[in-house]
Parts: sequence; C-alpha cells; structure tokens
Amino acid sequence: MREDAIIEARVTRLRPILMTMLTTVLAMVPLAIGMGEGAELQAPMATVIVFGLTFSTIWGYDYDGDERTVDVHIKRLREQLGSFPDLTITTVRG
Repeated sequence: MREDAIIEARVTRLRPILMTMLTTVLAMVPLAIGMGEGAELQAPMATVIVFGLTFSTIWGYDYDGDERTVDVHIKRLREQLGSFPDLTITTVRG
C-alpha cells in the first residue's frame, strides 16, 4: 500500500517538475545559441543554465553530507569567538 502511494506520488510530482524545467530551458535556448541583440554576452550564462538545469533534473540532487555539519561549524565558530564574550551565535537548536 505504501509503495503504491510512493509510485503514484512520483508520477504526480514528475509532471510539474518537467514542465518547469522545459519552460526554463526552452526560454534560454535562443540566448544560448546567440540569437538576438546582445545575446553574445549572455550566451555563456544561458548555456550553463540550460545544461545545469537539464542534468540536475535528470540525475537529481542527493545531499550526501552529514546533517550535523552545520552544528560542527557553529561549534568551531563559537570556540574561535570564545575570547569575545559580547559576540555570541544563537541557533534554533541552542
């Protein structure tokens, strides 16, 4: 039952993701190929957007980092600021 819901949600969620990606990519194609006035200046940016958005949509984005990474960096900052009592870092977790 749970697996069926996951498969159905994937199909339902895929359509708006593809539609958003395709509209952005198709809007950037004229800039990427250098059509139009002043497009030669924006062509490199448009090329990066087209390929970056396409590949990130196809392969997805998986964050492999540790969820405590931010906590480790905050702890290091607090240790470095230890000699300055008036400077403190306050986070949601404390």
